Amino acid sequence: SPAVFAALFAAIAVLLTAVGTYGVLSYAVAQRRREIAVRLALGARPSQVSGEVLWLTGRLFVAGVAAGLCGAWAAATGMRSLLYGVSSTHLPALAATAALLGVVSTAACLLPARRAARVSPTEALALIRTIAASEVLELEGLYTHFATADALDLSFAREQMAAFRAACHTLDA
Repeated sequence: SPAVFAALFAAIAVLLTAVGTYGVLSYAVAQRRREIAVRLALGARPSQVSGEVLWLTGRLFVAGVAAGLCGAWAAATGMRSLLYGVSSTHLPALAATAALLGVVSTAACLLPARRAARVSPTEALALIRTIAASEVLELEGLYTHFATADALDLSFAREQMAAFRAACHTLDA
């Protein structure tokens, strides 16, 4: 029956929406993992970090609903001659769809928000120290490379190297 197929396709669309929202938010949290950890190390509360992820979800949801409403209006206007006895912009259906997608988006963002709030600040500081140490080694390699050239002024490179070593020493403490 056509109603069963419509319900099946609607359920698949909602599932794809949930998986897509979860994927985007998980990726966003993974990309900002170091920043989140540093913020937590500097005193941010986990609830603030979770709130940021929820805020990102809200912004994505509003943008998606706005785009969806514009698309629904355009499709309904184009199909007006095919619809018989049904308004081309059925507001209760649009509102119910937006509400359902709001619930699905909120449910899909709970795990990434929780994961963001559980980032370990000590892990992030250790990672920052490792990155700083690798950059020190790279700068030392550049320093020794330029030290062999007689015509170059190395005062700037020496100042940068000293500042970087001091920053790494601060991280060790």
